[in-house]
Amino acid sequence: MRPPLFQRVVAVAEVKGALTGSLSGIWELTKKGAGISRAHYRQYFLSRKSAFAFKIGKVVKLGKPLSLREINPVLVAPQSYRMLDISDCAVIKSQLIVKLRKQEE
Repeated sequence: MRPPLFQRVVAVAEVKGALTGSLSGIWELTKKGAGISRAHYRQYFLSRKSAFAFKIGKVVKLGKPLSLREINPVLVAPQSYRMLDISDCAVIKSQLIVKLRKQEE
């Protein structure tokens, strides 16, 4: 049985920018690709006057999901995403290299 993917790094995404604005404005800009319902969005931003979202570019799925502890023993995920520093990225880079080599075979 595979462990759940909670608190696992499953992909690397290019952050192309950020959006900030009113709750309604950001929802209108992101609803097609948000991956959540409007009800969940409104619950998440409950009692907030503004919202924030990332513009995502290229996404590369890792060959093997990594737990945060495999990357750095002190990492914890505050939400569904986490920014990593350059030393954390070295662990992910090694997994990408393994995946690319397998694809070349």
